[in-house]
Amino acid sequence: MALSKKNVAEAEVAETEVVENQEAESVLDEAEPEQEAPPSTEVAAPVGKPPSVASGGAMAVDQLAQSGFGGLEIDWTSFPTVVLDNGEFGTSDGQSLDTKEITVRLMQSRKRYVMRTNAANDDDAELAYTYDLSELEDPESELSQKVTKWREEDGLDYAVKEYIEALAIVMDDSSTLNEQMVLLQIPPTSTGRFSGFTTSNLLIKNLEPTGYLTRCFAGAKVTKAKKPFVPWAFEFVSKV
Repeated sequence: MALSKKNVAEAEVAETEVVENQEAESVLDEAEPEQEAPPSTEVAAPVGKPPSVASGGAMAVDQLAQSGFGGLEIDWTSFPTVVLDNGEFGTSDGQSLDTKEITVRLMQSRKRYVMRTNAANDDDAELAYTYDLSELEDPESELSQKVTKWREEDGLDYAVKEYIEALAIVMDDSSTLNEQMVLLQIPPTSTGRFSGFTTSNLLIKNLEPTGYLTRCFAGAKVTKAKKPFVPWAFEFVSKV
C-alpha cells in the first residue's frame, strides 16, 4: 500500500505530539534535544481536500468497487493515528491505549512537514502540515497562502519540523487496535532512531521493514535536554 503526498491540514492546538501531536522543539540534536510535548488535541480538518494516505490502497478500493462498494476514498482520516504521550501510547484524538509498547508490521513511511508559528504564547501557535515542501513555492497553493497570511497579515514567522509518518498494521493481541491499520507519528526527536533501526535490519538481516514485526516502545527518558522527553524506541521481534 503506497503512500502519496498532497495538501495541507491545519490544527489549532497547544504544543503537542499530535501533529505532533507532538511538538518537540527541534530535530534531535545530540547537544540539545528538545521535549516531545503531550498529544491530546485533535487535528482539525484539512484546509482543502485531505491528502491521500495510501495511494496503493487504490487497488483495494478498485477491487471493492467491482464488488459493489463504490464511492470509497482513502485519506488521512481513514486510520487511527498513534502518538507517544509522556511514555504512553495513545491516539491523536486523545484516546489512551494504556500501554508503553505496541507491536506492528511496518508497511511504508514518508516525511511529514509541520509548520508552527512562532507565537509568544504556545497556546496561540497555529499549525499546518504538508507532505511536499514545494507547495511553499506555489503562490496558488493553500499552504503558501496560509503562511503568507501568517507573515503579512498576522506578523508571525514560522518554523518547519520534519516528522516521519509510518503506515503500519498492529499485530498485538493485547492492543485494542490489533489487526488495524494505523499511522505512527514519529516526531523529530525519534526519526534518527527509526531510520537507524530500519537501516540496520536491512544491512545486517537483509530484511526490509515489511518483512518483520517491530516492537515500538517508550525509550529511556532523555534528561540532558532543555526540556526532558521520552523518545520512541524500536526493536526487532521476528520475521513474518
